[in-house]
Amino acid sequence: MPTGTSERYILQAVWLFTALFVLVLVTFRAPGPLRAVFSATPLRWLGNMSYSYYLMHGLTLKALSLVVVRARPAFASTAMGHWAFLPVAFAVTLFTSAVVFASIEKRFSLAPSAPRPATAPSARVSPGTPAASATVASAA
Repeated sequence: MPTGTSERYILQAVWLFTALFVLVLVTFRAPGPLRAVFSATPLRWLGNMSYSYYLMHGLTLKALSLVVVRARPAFASTAMGHWAFLPVAFAVTLFTSAVVFASIEKRFSLAPSAPRPATAPSARVSPGTPAASATVASAA
């Protein structure tokens, strides 16, 4: 059994890599409870809006901390205050990210693309080909 700190961290990293690999493999390949959990509708919604959450959560938390410090300067000075406020902060970040997702990302990046108009077959025929001369001859 390794006794050094670096060996312990290496073993932890290998274990975490292996566990994550197995978790992802089982989730994608095997039907069962893991696939059902990770296919739940709320988790799929979070997956769809993950980029909006990535962009907005830091800004939201900073704004929220400024509001809390102005309203109650000594509120978050304890660990208990921090952990008690964590669910509120998470809910606020979800809300702001959902607003950005619904108003911008969903409308522009996830919207189905408009169908391209079909071009007329005669427009694709280049001059000098037998089909082009037959079209001109029949029009005369």
